[in-house]
Amino acid sequence: MKVDCFPDATPDWPRCSIAELATIDPPYELELGKVYPFLEMASVREGFAGIAKYDERVWDASGLCRFAENDVILGKITPCAENGKTALVRDLPDNFGIGSTEFFVLSPHEHVVPEFLFAVLTAGPFHRRLVSRMEGSTGRLRITRDTLKKWLAVPVPPIEEQRRIAIALKLADDSVVKAQAELNAAQDLKRSLEAGLLTGRIDKRARSTTKTKIGTFPNDWKVLLLMELASIGSGVTLNQDRAPKKYPCRYLTVAHVQRGSISNEDRRFLEMTPEERKCRLLEEGDVLVIEGHASPMEIGRAAMFKDQGEPTTFQNHLFRVRADINQILPTFLLYVLNSERVQRHWNAICNTSSGLNTINRRNLRKLLIQCPRIDEQREIIETLDAAEVSILASSNKVSALDEVKRSLLHNLLTGKIRIPADAPVPDRGAA
Repeated sequence: MKVDCFPDATPDWPRCSIAELATIDPPYELELGKVYPFLEMASVREGFAGIAKYDERVWDASGLCRFAENDVILGKITPCAENGKTALVRDLPDNFGIGSTEFFVLSPHEHVVPEFLFAVLTAGPFHRRLVSRMEGSTGRLRITRDTLKKWLAVPVPPIEEQRRIAIALKLADDSVVKAQAELNAAQDLKRSLEAGLLTGRIDKRARSTTKTKIGTFPNDWKVLLLMELASIGSGVTLNQDRAPKKYPCRYLTVAHVQRGSISNEDRRFLEMTPEERKCRLLEEGDVLVIEGHASPMEIGRAAMFKDQGEPTTFQNHLFRVRADINQILPTFLLYVLNSERVQRHWNAICNTSSGLNTINRRNLRKLLIQCPRIDEQREIIETLDAAEVSILASSNKVSALDEVKRSLLHNLLTGKIRIPADAPVPDRGAA
């Protein structure tokens, strides 16, 4: 029996399987030995965000998938299926393309608008059920053809309404894309400002410079070891004796420490006696640096602790850096620790143990830090903080529009919102 993925949809629309809406893996006839656009799994963005690029490959009648303009490609193996590796084929530089064997290709039938099919496949109610029915051994789960043919049903409005739905979703998509472009621009601006401000290249004062081991800086800037500017502490080792009992204390983990911010989700507690708390609690302005991460791009990322009136400590795998505020301001230090220059430094020297990239306390103590006068640090902080506010505003706008789009998508696919019949509609494929 088919599962209705949208049980709250209007009963006026028939329920159909995906196989009734599209041909699965259409047998397009290709020319042997010809070079075609090629799509590997890595070229399809996660989160249903489209195709990044096409490569090229010679067609040799192998088992590669075949697709055409307006087909939908659906990643069928874990974790690609869960991560939203699904895309509507657009701007194909040939009549046909070829791709990874790990894609299903869905070619919409004449009574189905391609954008509508893509909307159905990427909507939460369908995608969650699709993923829940994956089969296979652990780590190699796959979407099956039977799931697309027999087990999941979706509501299907008349083609003219499909086109109107596609128009509305295109408008929502355009708004999200525009907001994302604004966010990208704000992030690029901040990166440019960081590169200039943290080296003294952006400066209203004309000053001579000196070349150092870590770059060229104004003559009146110091370059010091981190241990000369701050004290560095290690976190609490977790074991069964740390299970919270009489003296529970909140603690932070690697997952809590994002680049530039600390998450308050997934609150955790351990046992810590009043005597231990005298020297193991975090203080306002402490900077936490992660010791190890599977991704070399995340090694050494840092965030500042802000006191919320709750005693808080931190686990081992994190370092606590407490700045000497007479020499360096915590916020300035945070910007330096999260800078591209320091990230490249960690990538170059970090050790790998069992697939985990790690730095040790000695590495951190010996890290060279550029250090302007305190008043100049404040000026740099003020400018970068303003750029951060702009990024946050743009990020919130993207999140809000994403939420509106998800709500609109569900309401359109269930018929709770209906587009007036006299709304202009484009021809097939132009929505």
